Order: sequence, then structure tokens, then C-alpha cells
Amino acid sequence: MHTVTAVIFDMDGLMFDTERLNAQCWAQVGKELNINIPESFLAQLRGLTRTEYRTAFIRQFGAQLDYDHASSRQKQLFWACIDKGGVPIKPGLLELLAFLHQENILAAMATASHQDRACRYLELTGLHPYFQSFAFGNQVLHGKPDPELFLLVAANLQVAPEHCIVLEDSINGIMAGIAGGFHTVMIPDLVQPTPELERQLDAKLETLHQVILYIKAQMR
Repeated sequence: MHTVTAVIFDMDGLMFDTERLNAQCWAQVGKELNINIPESFLAQLRGLTRTEYRTAFIRQFGAQLDYDHASSRQKQLFWACIDKGGVPIKPGLLELLAFLHQENILAAMATASHQDRACRYLELTGLHPYFQSFAFGNQVLHGKPDPELFLLVAANLQVAPEHCIVLEDSINGIMAGIAGGFHTVMIPDLVQPTPELERQLDAKLETLHQVILYIKAQMR
């Protein structure tokens, strides 16, 4: 493995336990509209840009669902939960960020979420100073599994993919990392990789705490 000089974080489901909350709010919207919006469908959308997300919903439900109305209601429910309970931080995130800072390893974030949402998370959690670069869904044409987001943030860092670890929780995310030539590590959230995809990973870990041990092993 090449020397690691940067770690690129996905956001939802990896840094923050927001994918589960997102799914719960969509399920509530579906219940209100008497439409089934299953987790299996939402899993396919993780890592897509806002435009791609909307297109997928319209393709799936057509005239059965007014997407703009449903999305507005979903966001209302979602942010009400955040306002009440805060942004749920994944175990090990703070320790991992502190470790990277201590070891002078660059940290970046590449999320398909829109910049306004991501920045609000970072403001509420106070984590913005830990990161040297960001890439957001509104800055690219293609979301994951296209590697465009990861390649953009790596270019901003001026670090080649072979010197970056990508941390991801979703299928689309790990596919993007692999396609971009990054060392790709999965910390599953709501889905597990297929056996074929797992074989292409550099590692599959259970928590962000384990990423510290993984990086230390590469430094020996």
C-alpha cells in the first residue's frame, strides 16, 4: 500500500448517523401519503446528487407521488429531529479526526449532499476546522458511484488517489472509491457489500475506531 497522506470521508451514514433518520422520515411521509417508500429503494439512492435523487423518485413513483411536496415534508420532519436531538455523530469520529490531526494526515469530506446541508451539519457539530478540503453534490455533475466527487476533493488536496483512503458506508460510495483508484475502506451502516464488492475493498471495518488501528498498521 502506498503511503497514506489523506483520508476522505463520506458524510451521511459514515460521519453522522443520518441515513437511518432520513429513511425513518421518508417512511413517515410514505405513511402519510399511503405510499410505500422502502429502505431497499432508498439504499439505491445513497450517494446521488440532489438532482439525481429527484429523478430517481420520479422514475420510481411517477404521478403517484408529488416529489417536491413529499421532499419538503420529509425535510421538515428531518430537521425537526435534528433541532430536537442534534446531529448524531458516529462512534469513533472525533477520535479518528484527532488522530489524523496528530499524525499530520490530511482530512477531507466528499458528500453528495448539497453544500448548504453539509455546512449546517458541520456548524452544528463544530467539526469544520478538522477538514482541509470539501466536495459537495452541487459542485459535480455526477454523484456516486461515479468517482467525480472523490477525484475533485483529491485534486483540491493535490494528493493522488493512491495516497488517499476513502471511508464509505454505502454501496454507491465504495463503488466510487474503487472506480477512482482510491484505497477504499467500508464501514457499513444500513447495508453490507456484496461478496464481489467486498473482495475489491482494501478493508471492511465495523467502526471508525478501527480505522485508527488500520492506518497505524499501514504506517509500520
